[in-house]
Amino acid sequence: MKDNVTPSEKKGFMTLLTNNTVLKIVALLAGILIWAMLSNANDPIVSRPVPVPIIYQFEDKLLKEEELKVISAPSTISITVSYHQSDASKISASMFTCTADLMNHSGGDLSSQRVYISVTQVSGRNYVTDWSYPKNDPSVVVSMDNYITKTFTIQPMLENDLPEGLLLDPSVSFEPSTITVSGPLSQFSSLASVRARVDLQELSQEGGGNITKEITLALYDANDRVIVNENLIMSQDKTVLSAVVKRITTASIRLEGVTGEPAYGIRYLSSSIIPDKVTVLGLKSTLADLSDITIPADAIDISGITENTSFLLDIRNYMPDGVEFAGDDPSIEVMIYVEKLETKVIQIPSTDIHIKNQKENCTYELSSSTLLLRVKGFDEDLEVLNVASLEPSIDVAGLSGGRYRVKVDFVELAGYTLENGDSLFTYVDVIEETEATTPEETTEPTTSSEEEDDTTAATEPTDSAESSLDESDTEPTTVPEETSESESDESVSEPESESVEPSLQMEEDAP
Repeated sequence: MKDNVTPSEKKGFMTLLTNNTVLKIVALLAGILIWAMLSNANDPIVSRPVPVPIIYQFEDKLLKEEELKVISAPSTISITVSYHQSDASKISASMFTCTADLMNHSGGDLSSQRVYISVTQVSGRNYVTDWSYPKNDPSVVVSMDNYITKTFTIQPMLENDLPEGLLLDPSVSFEPSTITVSGPLSQFSSLASVRARVDLQELSQEGGGNITKEITLALYDANDRVIVNENLIMSQDKTVLSAVVKRITTASIRLEGVTGEPAYGIRYLSSSIIPDKVTVLGLKSTLADLSDITIPADAIDISGITENTSFLLDIRNYMPDGVEFAGDDPSIEVMIYVEKLETKVIQIPSTDIHIKNQKENCTYELSSSTLLLRVKGFDEDLEVLNVASLEPSIDVAGLSGGRYRVKVDFVELAGYTLENGDSLFTYVDVIEETEATTPEETTEPTTSSEEEDDTTAATEPTDSAESSLDESDTEPTTVPEETSESESDESVSEPESESVEPSLQMEEDAP
């Protein structure tokens, strides 16, 4: 399109633009102001506090050089930020960094240490119109304390109960057995112990025996409550438990016997054990082979005792390997009962004496005297003892016609002692039956005065049992009985020496 503006018109317009410069600038500023006023009316500038995290620096250096530990400190600082309302969503704490140099603290009271801070804007300059923080005192107050380390022995914290028949051996151990706890001095006031929680139900499920298990550690106060304190640091939070779960049972006590002999005239009768059962514990494999606890015979020596005697023993000395006593008192009492021997005098009638090895052509007649046998034994045994049980007998083997003094034999009976059994003798008349012998010629030879004396002593026990026995004991060796002159040749014949036992001799002829 053709330009219709003349040169003169152009010149007038340029003159208008270049003249009145001040007025034009004022008009421009006024326009801007009017624009700004109109803009702020629609998007005003607002301010609000923004919490900015505080970064604490050189905490490790503080701990190493001054052995101080921060107990508590503010985590944020409030910064006032100004911005257009339309940019509110763009404002955040990440636009700023706040650092506190812990080495730059005020000293003095550790519970109230002033640490200076520094705040820097790192972003958001297009949105933040202004920001501020306390410039007069750019610091925060923190609490510090001396940092220490203590060593604690790990203690077991037993929970729940083992099933019946199981018992935890006291020798519970941990590896490691001690740990260290580090932290501010003031934080240790409530710390009483470091414990390992041991659930006995869990241990029993392991099947008993030797158990190794990892256990978590915890801090406890004096009231057995767990302490949760981030400032108290354990050197490690786990330990390895070593424990033994044993079985508990009752075992009988058995006495194997006794050694030695009681005094003369005393017999060992019986024994008793009080208590006769004890509570023991051990591994399952060990108790499976346990039938009873045996006390050996050499533990009880009854040599020379004359009455009932008590022996006190420590049952732990006789426990098998791997078996332990689980009661309160390991003492047991072994009571030994004894009985005194008594003496009984038994009358042996001649009619009860059995004659052995008789000849068919001989008749044997015993003296009518009654023998007195002294037997030593115990009351209950002596009560049942009689002549029949002693089986008194004589042996006439090799004896021919004549009168003989022969020894009376008795059977051996356990539990009895025949005090004069080796010194009892009786007289036997051996009568041989021949064709030349008449009834008148076979009459019993006249008894000598010696036989009468011997018979009288044996048939009168009422005088004194002891005196009668003494006469029998002192009876001389066998002497042939004296016979009458008229019958000496026919009734009594000299026995052949080879047919008579050495202990039996035929009576000599009377002068």
